[in-house]
Amino acid sequence: MLQLKDRVRVFSEGVPVAATPEQARKIRGPGEENDSPSRQLARAMADTARTYSVPDPSIHLRPSWLPGPIATAAAAIIHPSNRERFAAVRFTEWREDFNHQHRDVVQPAPGSNDPVLGDLTEFVDFNCVAKVARLNAAVLAKLAASPGKPVRVSIDTRKLENSTTLLWEPAPGKVDHYEVSWRDTTASDWQYVENVASPAAGGLITITLPVSKDNVIFGVRAVDAAGHRGLSVSLEPVAR
Repeated sequence: MLQLKDRVRVFSEGVPVAATPEQARKIRGPGEENDSPSRQLARAMADTARTYSVPDPSIHLRPSWLPGPIATAAAAIIHPSNRERFAAVRFTEWREDFNHQHRDVVQPAPGSNDPVLGDLTEFVDFNCVAKVARLNAAVLAKLAASPGKPVRVSIDTRKLENSTTLLWEPAPGKVDHYEVSWRDTTASDWQYVENVASPAAGGLITITLPVSKDNVIFGVRAVDAAGHRGLSVSLEPVAR
């Protein structure tokens, strides 16, 4: 079967496995099941791949809104990090060769047409691994250079109106501006963006957009002068 080496899947969890019942309620209330820290990390990786064509145009990152491959033991790899409340993703080739994973090494008998089984070096595509490693390095470098996350990001729910007022406190680090992103509730990645200047004196930042909070999902991220974007932060409905 064709392996499709030009693409790689990135699995990530939705509602965090370590979320308390109250945290899970706050996630499901505004429909943010697809906006966990792990999903935001997956989006940041896709953004890096698009921005820098990393590692090169011949490989494409394909986010998957599954925590891992279904019905394989490898799906559990991501869970320990998530249980410890870390954002985590898992890279996997597009079509896995199950002769060479989750199996003991078995050499076929002489003259047999049976395949060699087991995870052996001879079956590793080092060119593909190198491309994924470069993508990892680019994402880590971009996030390390970017500002931190904005704090107490929220949607003002005091009024019943078709516009949306967003509020947040400054992110740590050298912030040039913020990006307010939003997407249709059925879309997997950000579709629209509005830049918001970082106030010189700090303090609460607010913006009102002519977009209904009932029609889209919002996120806010900090950006430095070189264009390094931090991770997006989901918004909590709050009556301030």
